[in-house]
Amino acid sequence: MKLPFRTYTAYSIGCAVVWAVILAVVAAEGSKDTRHSLILIFLG
Repeated sequence: MKLPFRTYTAYSIGCAVVWAVILAVVAAEGSKDTRHSLILIFLG
């Protein structure tokens, strides 16, 4: 039985959702230095 979600598109959407959650939590709870570091990592 082949799983329908084992595609590059599903993987990309999953990564985007995880990053959105991480960025939202850090934006709400993190300090200025933490936000700056995470944005550099995200853009890198």
